[in-house]
Amino acid sequence: MYAGNSGPRWTWVLLPIAAHAGIVLLLWFHPALYGPGAASVTAVDLAIYFRYASLTMAGAVPYRDFLVEYPPLALGVFLLPRLFADTLAAYRPPFAALMLFFDAMGAYLVALCLTDRGDGRLLPRRLGWYALCVAALYPFLANRYDWAPMAVAFAATRIWFGGRPVVGGAMAALGTLLKLFPAVVAALGLTYEARAIRTTRLRGVATFTVIMLIAGAAWLALGGMRSLEYQVGRGIQIETLWAGVVMALAKSAGVTLTWRFASGSATLVTPRVRALDAVIWVAQGAALLLAIWQGWRSRMDDAFRSVGAGILGFAITGRVLSPQYMIWLVPFLAVVRGRTGWWARRLFLPACVLTTLIYPLTYGWLLTFQPWAIGLLNVRNALLVGLLAVLLFDKGPRAGSATSDVEPHPRQGRNRGERVHAEDNHLRLN
Repeated sequence: MYAGNSGPRWTWVLLPIAAHAGIVLLLWFHPALYGPGAASVTAVDLAIYFRYASLTMAGAVPYRDFLVEYPPLALGVFLLPRLFADTLAAYRPPFAALMLFFDAMGAYLVALCLTDRGDGRLLPRRLGWYALCVAALYPFLANRYDWAPMAVAFAATRIWFGGRPVVGGAMAALGTLLKLFPAVVAALGLTYEARAIRTTRLRGVATFTVIMLIAGAAWLALGGMRSLEYQVGRGIQIETLWAGVVMALAKSAGVTLTWRFASGSATLVTPRVRALDAVIWVAQGAALLLAIWQGWRSRMDDAFRSVGAGILGFAITGRVLSPQYMIWLVPFLAVVRGRTGWWARRLFLPACVLTTLIYPLTYGWLLTFQPWAIGLLNVRNALLVGLLAVLLFDKGPRAGSATSDVEPHPRQGRNRGERVHAEDNHLRLN
């Protein structure tokens, strides 16, 4: 899958990271950029991380002595900046620095992927797009830990499908123990290895399974079941695909809508909304199966596309669709090839912009069920559904073909169709 070489130019990696650091500093000096009254809202998760780390350092045993809503390795991410801070205010800078490190790791891995397959000239455009997505999600750059599992999941995908399944399986397990979504990497890894089981011997899957069994047993012994029950018992978050449809239908029918704050988020409360539970489980399973089917059908020619589709399907069909979930997809979509990647990047960036516009900038209006705010949410969600459809069903050229990583040249094509298929003569294709 990769043909390693001298590596990417560091300039193209350092520039977006410097811009991201500048965004963090700007937010510290101008917290009003979070929106009216939203600075405290965006700091809620950071306060939770600080509390978990403080209790652990005081001698309390996580899961047994206090409920932790995250998998066990997340505590390591929370604890590291706590070593340098005794207050929440002092905790903020080292935590932001740690998240910028994982952000930089993601950007560097994107650059490695492009360079390894001979697409070094795409670095400015792709890392520029990466930086725009991060800028669009600016309220979550310094106070959400999702940058850590994002980088680990992306690294696991690159390593596993790059010919080192044991290391890749171990990385996928570590990512799952940070946040559950990197388990999708293992699901697609099983698809990949099952196609040539005599050669692969399911080594990556076996490594992932062994680590998860050992770590999972220890987690459950400490009381991790409470954490799982917490997640399963959550209501339907107001920003989800399901809530958007329900709110639009209720508004058109004149039905009264209400919400309550539960499990750390605004949860929709309407008659028979719990009837969607079964539908949600089926939809999440179907989305993952479709991603597996796409990977099997394409022989995992573009692993980042298949894994990205699985992660996106898992995120948008669930009962919770927090704004920081968009972080998970940024590096994957940055390297998806061909026409599929071209469309995917052009759908995802406006979805990121709308995500921040919804939360936190206009969230108050959504909580009062203003029709335009509900419409805005449904537009964002429609973009994400369209993105999933592109990743699953687009019949763009496969990796290794003559147009496997076409980028439309700015001087080529007068209409959209011509731009999609225009070849950049400067590319060195596999």
